[in-house]
Amino acid sequence: MRKYTFGWIVLVIFTLFNIWNIEEVEAADHKLEDLHIHVTIASDGSAKIVERRVADLSEGTENYIVIENLGRSTIRDFTVKEDGKTYEFIENWDIDAYREEKTFKNGLITTENGYELAWGIGEYGNHEYVVEYVITDFIKQLEDSQILFWRFVNDQTNIPPEKVTVEIETDKRLSEEQERIWAFGFPGDVHFVDGKVIATSSEPLHAADYVTILVQFTDELFTTQDYIDQTFDEVQERAFEGSDYGKEEPRSSSSSSGIGFLFSIIKSIFNMIIIGALIIGLIIASRFYGSSSLTYRKPRTFQRRYKEEYYRDYPYEGNYLHAYYLVYLMGISSFKTLFTAVLLKWIKEERIMIEADQDSGFFRRNKIKLTILDREMETNSAEGKLFAMIKSAAGAKGVLHENQLAKWTERNRKRLYQWEKSVMNESTRALEESNHVVGEEKKLLFMKRKDYIPTNTGKELEQNVYKYVNYLHDFSLLHEHEAINVKLWDEIMIWAAYLGLTTVVMKQFKSLYPRYTEETMYKEETVDATRRLADRTAKSRSTSSSRSSGRGGRASRGGGGGSFGGGRGGGTR
Repeated sequence: MRKYTFGWIVLVIFTLFNIWNIEEVEAADHKLEDLHIHVTIASDGSAKIVERRVADLSEGTENYIVIENLGRSTIRDFTVKEDGKTYEFIENWDIDAYREEKTFKNGLITTENGYELAWGIGEYGNHEYVVEYVITDFIKQLEDSQILFWRFVNDQTNIPPEKVTVEIETDKRLSEEQERIWAFGFPGDVHFVDGKVIATSSEPLHAADYVTILVQFTDELFTTQDYIDQTFDEVQERAFEGSDYGKEEPRSSSSSSGIGFLFSIIKSIFNMIIIGALIIGLIIASRFYGSSSLTYRKPRTFQRRYKEEYYRDYPYEGNYLHAYYLVYLMGISSFKTLFTAVLLKWIKEERIMIEADQDSGFFRRNKIKLTILDREMETNSAEGKLFAMIKSAAGAKGVLHENQLAKWTERNRKRLYQWEKSVMNESTRALEESNHVVGEEKKLLFMKRKDYIPTNTGKELEQNVYKYVNYLHDFSLLHEHEAINVKLWDEIMIWAAYLGLTTVVMKQFKSLYPRYTEETMYKEETVDATRRLADRTAKSRSTSSSRSSGRGGRASRGGGGGSFGGGRGGGTR
């Protein structure tokens, strides 16, 4: 019953930590409840901006947006609509006019550094404005690529939005295969969604927050006239200054007031105490629980043993996945070998097909494709659940290319870690039931854990694995005068993949029977492609984050320097 005590304690500490960090926000009637910005980029590099603003206003005479740092860009066709009524555009906008005089009117103010887009508040209360304008040369041409680098929401506005969505689209579908995206200045994230780039806030913005988005277009899609004498690396380097891209921990924004500064110092001291306590607790826990995230024991470094001693049967009778706990601890199996074995098993069962197609490009690299052949499989076991995930990733067409699987893996790496954990749990239950391991509860202070210790039967299983590895290495010598059974060898190939020995075993089979590669379901190129696909998947699963590489994810709370548009301030006045 107290199995999760330590986890609950950590959860309570983090909850208290978060409560301390919550900034008190006074409720006010004067607020910008929702800001949705839709950006449509034309082929000439211009952009039509449509902002939908839902606000509850109780002071001031006008709304205004500050847009500066434009480069060659200009703003035109500024209109405002509310409840189907189009505002009257005033050429010479008077910011000192009375509120009643500004009702249902808008104007464009040219400033020393750019523009201010202004429109009347009208009656106080709820409003839903639709603000539209065109920005010329919105896209900037660099020496090596084109970029969208724009600040859509300013910091220091007196009415920061409680919710922000920025939606960017062009005539061409935007995707992580061709474009790269980053977002700065706000709590939230940015992603490729249905051919668009969409950034969304996750909590209300404060005065110090802003919304800046950087998109790199590797192809020259637009005929923009604004040329910047810089490379993308130079632009990116400046944008990343002060950001948390490339880091795991986000930077917190600094307070602009003396009280806020003092409060931030107090918070920092408290945070250091909490972090120190957590570090001490985690050190104790790591020593108690072990360094592996899958088991409480650390895998050994595998070295061959029992020279010239062989075990000719499969080391474990029954589902080979149920041996995973022990072969993992022996250091011979891992997620990569596990995934390779499962894929080969599915190929043998004709559930999938894996092909390597020759690329026609200069480097002529083989492209790997996984095709779903059989869509029916039970989903109760760990293997069935993995098949369901792969089938879902393959989509309606049932086809999954190597790059697609890698990107899917990066997005779903936690699911795959959890899947491997479920294999481990399934394994320990089966091994305990078959008396290969015995579960022992260990206790330290308020913490409990269950460890699985190999029994004599379990130690014998480990010995058999060592001897089976020797058997696979010397297979051609041991079977030199025996009958050939290709179907049996195909079964052996699955275990060879499980133990990371497909290359060794393929060599042994070909040496003993050169026609094996013609008669087997496992053509040499199929096994190579399967192993490579598993290797790519394992590496993608281990990728800590794809944010910095521009594939989307959490926005950085800082950075974004050198952007165009925006500025500081704005809101109402």
